[in-house]
Amino acid sequence: STKSKARDIFWLVLCFVGIMFSFVLYGLLLEYATSGGKKLHELSFLFVTSALYTTTAAAGRYVRDETPTSIPPARFAVLGFTSMGSTFCSVRSLRYVIYPIQVLAKSCKPVPVMIIGAMMGKKYPLRKYINVFLIVTGVAM
Repeated sequence: STKSKARDIFWLVLCFVGIMFSFVLYGLLLEYATSGGKKLHELSFLFVTSALYTTTAAAGRYVRDETPTSIPPARFAVLGFTSMGSTFCSVRSLRYVIYPIQVLAKSCKPVPVMIIGAMMGKKYPLRKYINVFLIVTGVAM
């Protein structure tokens, strides 16, 4: 129906704007906090961002009236620790490189993910390989 389609478009636009705003704000804050002789302790940033992510996810779940997941808590713990470790290393790396370089490097993340996936027996369609190639080529340019 037209009403359902309009609602879907509204959510798409809202999420897109929210993600773009968040990325820009995150980058600006990271650059401000880690440049010009300022030293932000990585653990401080880690806990602040983790609290923000948790609050945002809980609010989104409440607003969207989502049902609880059936994923075991142990898997969530692994995901949480790897995410926190990634954030810690990202913030720590800003002592040596500027934020835009870090973003460019992270844009190449699908390459090792696909390599490890292939080593574990996962099969990817040709289209996926082409997409990753185009992303990496675009980043290199």
